[in-house]
Amino acid sequence: MNNSANLNMKKIIIKYFIFSSLCLLAFSLTADAQKNMEDVLYLKNGSILRGQVIDQTDSIIRIRLIGGSELVIDTKDISNRTSEKALKPPKYFHNKDKGIYSLSSIGLHHDFESNLDLLIETSLGYQFHPRIAVGVGANLTSYYGNSFIPVFGEIRGEILPKNMVTPIYYGSAGYGFKLDRLDEVWGYEDNGLYYAYGLGVKIKSQSSLNFTFSVGQQVQEFTHTWFTRGNGWDTEDRFVTTEILYSRIQFKFGLGF
Repeated sequence: MNNSANLNMKKIIIKYFIFSSLCLLAFSLTADAQKNMEDVLYLKNGSILRGQVIDQTDSIIRIRLIGGSELVIDTKDISNRTSEKALKPPKYFHNKDKGIYSLSSIGLHHDFESNLDLLIETSLGYQFHPRIAVGVGANLTSYYGNSFIPVFGEIRGEILPKNMVTPIYYGSAGYGFKLDRLDEVWGYEDNGLYYAYGLGVKIKSQSSLNFTFSVGQQVQEFTHTWFTRGNGWDTEDRFVTTEILYSRIQFKFGLGF
Protein backbone atom coordinates (compact mmCIF):
# COMPACT_ATOMS: atom_id res chain seq x y z
CA MET A 1 0.00 0.00 0.00
CA ASN A 2 2.78 2.36 0.94
CA ASN A 3 4.61 1.54 -2.31
CA SER A 4 1.47 2.29 -4.33
CA ALA A 5 0.95 5.57 -2.52
CA ASN A 6 4.59 6.58 -3.07
CA LEU A 7 4.29 5.71 -6.76
CA ASN A 8 1.16 7.84 -7.13
CA MET A 9 2.85 10.69 -5.31
CA LYS A 10 5.84 10.51 -7.65
CA LYS A 11 3.52 10.58 -10.65
CA ILE A 12 1.77 13.67 -9.28
CA ILE A 13 5.08 15.40 -8.63
CA ILE A 14 6.33 14.59 -12.15
CA LYS A 15 3.09 15.85 -13.72
CA TYR A 16 3.25 19.00 -11.61
CA PHE A 17 6.89 19.56 -12.61
CA ILE A 18 6.11 19.10 -16.30
CA PHE A 19 3.05 21.37 -16.08
CA SER A 20 5.04 24.06 -14.20
CA SER A 21 7.90 23.87 -16.72
CA LEU A 22 5.51 24.25 -19.65
CA CYS A 23 3.80 27.19 -17.98
CA LEU A 24 7.16 28.84 -17.27
CA LEU A 25 8.28 28.27 -20.87
CA ALA A 26 5.03 29.70 -22.25
CA PHE A 27 5.29 32.72 -19.94
CA SER A 28 8.90 33.32 -21.00
CA LEU A 29 8.04 33.12 -24.68
CA THR A 30 5.08 35.43 -24.23
CA ALA A 31 7.12 37.94 -22.25
CA ASP A 32 9.90 37.83 -24.81
CA ALA A 33 7.40 38.28 -27.64
CA GLN A 34 5.82 41.26 -25.88
CA LYS A 35 9.24 42.73 -25.22
CA ASN A 36 10.01 42.56 -28.93
CA MET A 37 6.75 44.31 -29.90
CA GLU A 38 6.29 48.01 -30.59
CA ASP A 39 3.40 50.35 -31.29
CA VAL A 40 3.06 51.47 -34.89
CA LEU A 41 1.01 54.47 -36.04
CA TYR A 42 0.15 54.77 -39.74
CA LEU A 43 -0.64 58.38 -40.55
CA LYS A 44 -2.95 59.56 -43.32
CA ASN A 45 -0.09 61.51 -44.94
CA GLY A 46 1.83 58.24 -45.49
CA SER A 47 4.23 58.53 -42.54
CA ILE A 48 4.86 55.62 -40.18
CA LEU A 49 5.79 56.15 -36.53
CA ARG A 50 7.30 53.34 -34.44
CA GLY A 51 7.80 53.37 -30.69
CA GLN A 52 5.81 53.10 -27.47
CA VAL A 53 2.47 54.80 -26.81
CA ILE A 54 2.83 56.41 -23.38
CA ASP A 55 -0.42 58.39 -23.18
CA GLN A 56 -3.65 58.67 -25.11
CA THR A 57 -7.06 60.34 -25.02
CA ASP A 58 -9.97 60.43 -27.43
CA SER A 59 -8.31 63.24 -29.35
CA ILE A 60 -4.51 62.70 -29.11
CA ILE A 61 -1.88 59.95 -28.79
CA ARG A 62 1.55 60.59 -27.28
CA ILE A 63 4.22 58.22 -28.62
CA ARG A 64 7.87 57.86 -27.61
CA LEU A 65 9.92 57.10 -30.71
CA ILE A 66 12.81 54.66 -30.84
CA GLY A 67 15.32 57.51 -30.65
CA GLY A 68 13.78 58.78 -27.39
CA SER A 69 11.91 61.82 -28.69
CA GLU A 70 8.15 62.17 -28.07
CA LEU A 71 5.42 63.26 -30.45
CA VAL A 72 1.78 64.16 -29.88
CA ILE A 73 -0.44 63.06 -32.77
CA ASP A 74 -4.04 64.04 -33.38
CA THR A 75 -6.16 60.91 -33.67
CA LYS A 76 -7.83 62.46 -36.75
CA ASP A 77 -4.48 62.17 -38.55
CA ILE A 78 -4.10 58.43 -37.81
CA SER A 79 -5.40 55.93 -40.34
CA ASN A 80 -4.38 52.79 -38.42
CA ARG A 81 -2.72 51.75 -35.17
CA THR A 82 -1.12 48.31 -34.69
CA SER A 83 1.32 46.45 -32.49
CA GLU A 84 4.09 44.85 -34.53
CA LYS A 85 7.37 43.05 -34.05
CA ALA A 86 10.12 45.57 -33.38
CA LEU A 87 12.46 46.19 -36.26
CA LYS A 88 16.10 45.49 -35.55
CA PRO A 89 18.33 48.43 -36.44
CA PRO A 90 20.55 47.56 -39.39
CA LYS A 91 24.24 46.87 -38.78
CA TYR A 92 26.20 49.41 -40.75
CA PHE A 93 29.71 48.67 -41.97
CA HIS A 94 32.06 50.21 -44.49
CA ASN A 95 32.10 48.34 -47.80
CA LYS A 96 34.67 49.45 -50.37
CA ASP A 97 33.68 48.82 -53.99
CA LYS A 98 36.95 49.96 -55.55
CA GLY A 99 39.96 52.11 -54.79
CA ILE A 100 43.42 51.97 -53.27
CA TYR A 101 43.92 49.46 -50.44
CA SER A 102 46.71 48.82 -47.96
CA LEU A 103 47.25 45.91 -45.61
CA SER A 104 49.82 45.43 -42.85
CA SER A 105 50.16 42.02 -41.23
CA ILE A 106 52.11 40.29 -38.51
CA GLY A 107 52.20 36.56 -37.99
CA LEU A 108 54.10 33.34 -37.52
CA HIS A 109 55.13 30.55 -39.86
CA HIS A 110 55.81 26.94 -38.93
CA ASP A 111 57.90 24.31 -40.72
CA PHE A 112 55.69 21.27 -39.91
CA GLU A 113 58.26 20.21 -37.27
CA SER A 114 59.46 22.42 -34.44
CA ASN A 115 60.63 25.76 -35.89
CA LEU A 116 58.44 28.84 -35.49
CA ASP A 117 59.51 32.21 -36.92
CA LEU A 118 58.12 35.74 -37.07
CA LEU A 119 56.59 37.22 -40.23
CA ILE A 120 56.02 40.96 -40.88
CA GLU A 121 54.31 41.96 -44.13
CA THR A 122 52.86 44.98 -45.90
CA SER A 123 51.16 45.44 -49.26
CA LEU A 124 49.59 48.22 -51.30
CA GLY A 125 47.42 48.01 -54.40
CA TYR A 126 44.17 48.79 -56.18
CA GLN A 127 40.83 47.10 -55.66
CA PHE A 128 38.90 46.84 -58.93
CA HIS A 129 36.01 44.96 -57.31
CA PRO A 130 35.51 43.55 -53.78
CA ARG A 131 36.34 40.12 -55.25
CA ILE A 132 39.49 41.23 -57.13
CA ALA A 133 42.35 43.44 -55.91
CA VAL A 134 45.90 43.55 -57.30
CA GLY A 135 48.93 44.99 -55.57
CA VAL A 136 52.59 44.71 -54.60
CA GLY A 137 54.15 43.98 -51.24
CA ALA A 138 57.12 42.84 -49.22
CA ASN A 139 57.75 40.98 -46.01
CA LEU A 140 60.52 40.21 -43.58
CA THR A 141 60.95 36.63 -42.46
CA SER A 142 63.57 34.05 -41.58
CA TYR A 143 64.20 30.32 -41.89
CA TYR A 144 66.60 28.65 -39.46
CA GLY A 145 68.33 31.99 -38.91
CA ASN A 146 68.48 32.87 -42.64
CA SER A 147 66.67 36.20 -43.11
CA PHE A 148 64.86 37.09 -46.34
CA ILE A 149 62.96 40.05 -47.74
CA PRO A 150 60.64 38.77 -50.48
CA VAL A 151 59.20 41.38 -52.87
CA PHE A 152 56.06 40.17 -54.63
CA GLY A 153 52.94 40.91 -56.61
CA GLU A 154 49.66 39.77 -55.16
CA ILE A 155 46.01 39.16 -55.93
CA ARG A 156 43.35 39.01 -53.23
CA GLY A 157 39.63 39.38 -52.79
CA GLU A 158 36.47 38.84 -50.79
CA ILE A 159 34.28 35.78 -51.42
CA LEU A 160 31.07 37.21 -49.90
CA PRO A 161 31.59 40.98 -50.31
CA LYS A 162 28.13 42.02 -49.07
CA ASN A 163 28.71 40.47 -45.64
CA MET A 164 30.26 42.21 -42.66
CA VAL A 165 32.33 39.05 -42.04
CA THR A 166 33.48 37.49 -45.30
CA PRO A 167 35.87 34.71 -46.32
CA ILE A 168 38.87 35.96 -48.30
CA TYR A 169 41.54 34.47 -50.55
CA TYR A 170 45.03 35.66 -51.48
CA GLY A 171 47.98 34.61 -53.62
CA SER A 172 51.38 36.19 -54.19
CA ALA A 173 54.56 35.47 -56.15
CA GLY A 174 57.89 37.23 -56.36
CA TYR A 175 61.57 37.05 -55.51
CA GLY A 176 63.14 36.58 -52.09
CA PHE A 177 66.35 38.45 -51.26
CA LYS A 178 68.58 36.87 -48.59
CA LEU A 179 69.90 39.57 -46.26
CA ASP A 180 73.11 37.79 -45.21
CA ARG A 181 73.74 36.23 -48.62
CA LEU A 182 77.12 34.54 -48.99
CA ASP A 183 79.21 36.01 -51.82
CA GLU A 184 82.83 34.86 -51.65
CA VAL A 185 85.34 33.26 -53.97
CA TRP A 186 85.02 29.91 -52.17
CA GLY A 187 81.22 29.99 -51.92
CA TYR A 188 78.15 32.00 -52.77
CA GLU A 189 74.34 31.95 -52.54
CA ASP A 190 71.69 32.95 -55.07
CA ASN A 191 68.29 34.44 -54.26
CA GLY A 192 65.22 32.58 -55.43
CA LEU A 193 61.50 32.40 -56.11
CA TYR A 194 58.99 33.20 -53.37
CA TYR A 195 55.27 32.47 -53.42
CA ALA A 196 52.41 32.21 -50.93
CA TYR A 197 48.67 31.54 -50.96
CA GLY A 198 45.89 31.00 -48.46
CA LEU A 199 42.40 31.65 -47.16
CA GLY A 200 41.09 33.72 -44.29
CA VAL A 201 38.37 35.93 -42.86
CA LYS A 202 37.88 39.69 -43.12
CA ILE A 203 35.90 41.59 -40.47
CA LYS A 204 34.69 45.03 -41.58
CA SER A 205 34.02 47.98 -39.28
CA GLN A 206 31.96 51.16 -39.58
CA SER A 207 35.09 53.01 -40.70
CA SER A 208 37.42 52.05 -43.55
CA LEU A 209 39.48 49.95 -41.11
CA ASN A 210 39.14 46.18 -41.43
CA PHE A 211 40.70 43.15 -39.74
CA THR A 212 41.94 39.98 -41.41
CA PHE A 213 42.87 36.55 -40.09
CA SER A 214 44.40 34.09 -42.54
CA VAL A 215 46.12 30.72 -42.84
CA GLY A 216 48.20 29.70 -45.83
CA GLN A 217 51.48 28.36 -47.16
CA GLN A 218 54.64 30.22 -48.10
CA VAL A 219 57.61 28.85 -50.06
CA GLN A 220 61.09 30.33 -50.46
CA GLU A 221 63.73 28.94 -52.80
CA PHE A 222 67.46 29.70 -52.99
CA THR A 223 70.73 27.95 -53.92
CA HIS A 224 73.93 27.48 -51.96
CA THR A 225 77.19 26.88 -53.86
CA TRP A 226 80.32 25.76 -52.02
CA PHE A 227 83.90 25.10 -53.19
CA THR A 228 85.08 21.55 -52.40
CA ARG A 229 88.67 20.40 -52.86
CA GLY A 230 89.42 17.06 -54.51
CA ASN A 231 91.48 14.36 -52.85
CA GLY A 232 94.19 14.48 -55.52
CA TRP A 233 93.69 11.13 -57.20
CA ASP A 234 90.06 10.33 -58.01
CA THR A 235 88.23 13.63 -57.39
CA GLU A 236 88.94 17.15 -58.61
CA ASP A 237 88.37 20.53 -57.06
CA ARG A 238 84.80 21.55 -57.77
CA PHE A 239 81.86 23.72 -56.78
CA VAL A 240 78.88 21.87 -55.32
CA THR A 241 75.46 23.56 -55.67
CA THR A 242 72.59 22.70 -53.35
CA GLU A 243 69.04 23.81 -54.12
CA ILE A 244 67.18 24.68 -50.89
CA LEU A 245 63.42 25.07 -50.53
CA TYR A 246 61.73 26.32 -47.37
CA SER A 247 58.02 25.49 -47.09
CA ARG A 248 56.04 26.85 -44.17
CA ILE A 249 52.46 27.19 -42.90
CA GLN A 250 51.77 30.86 -42.17
CA PHE A 251 49.30 32.39 -39.71
CA LYS A 252 48.67 36.12 -40.13
CA PHE A 253 46.68 38.90 -38.48
CA GLY A 254 46.30 42.08 -40.48
CA LEU A 255 44.92 45.63 -40.40
CA GLY A 256 43.68 47.00 -43.69
CA PHE A 257 42.22 50.18 -45.15
